[in-house]
Amino acid sequence: MRNNNIKKHVIILLIAFICCGCNIVGCDFLDKNNGKKHLIKVGEIELFTDEFNQIFEMVKAGYAKDINETEAKIAKFRLLVNLTNEMLLINEAQKLGVDISEQELNKAVNNIKSDYPENLFERMFIEHVIPFEVWKKRLKSQLIINKLISLNLLKKVAILPEDIRKYYAAPYNNEKEEAKEENNSGEMTASLNDNRKLVQYLRNEKAQKLYSGWFENFKKSYPIEIDQSEWQKVFGE
Repeated sequence: MRNNNIKKHVIILLIAFICCGCNIVGCDFLDKNNGKKHLIKVGEIELFTDEFNQIFEMVKAGYAKDINETEAKIAKFRLLVNLTNEMLLINEAQKLGVDISEQELNKAVNNIKSDYPENLFERMFIEHVIPFEVWKKRLKSQLIINKLISLNLLKKVAILPEDIRKYYAAPYNNEKEEAKEENNSGEMTASLNDNRKLVQYLRNEKAQKLYSGWFENFKKSYPIEIDQSEWQKVFGE
């Protein structure tokens, strides 16, 4: 279990840095008045070409092997889409006043740190050349997005008795329950904890179906600008 937690948080560590659009939550690597042209602008949030290139270098570091030119172009396009979507979500969070307190942020950092053996957490930043404060700001950005989705989508999804009946009526799920009954030798097949997990699973499943419409609804509120000349520099011929 401990190794699984470490692996999970290593992924969090890297993903949190992948989307580090520096003006999203105040990274402030670049002066917005330095005359540089932005690559992406969503609402009032800007991301510059050299920022994108720095992020892409981190994306490449996550690959198990060197990637060729075609793979690099695909990865750059995916990153462009991901960053744009994140900037839309952060705009909506700012509009609705969704934020994460310093106390909440520090608690999340400590929870992640507690899953690492002694000193391994600190070594991760050295090995991956990731400044801790930058990672912490990126973690805050991800927590804000998670909170936005939870408050405006997950908590509004109702799970009805019919949803549970449909779940157990599905052949695959019914087979799992029959196997559980055999293994438990007549004991109760679902504990309170199991029921909570099922409700959360069904809520997540419903939310995923609603996410696209929810996202598209507020997406229209924030103009998206992608500078084609800057993108050509990034993407190449």
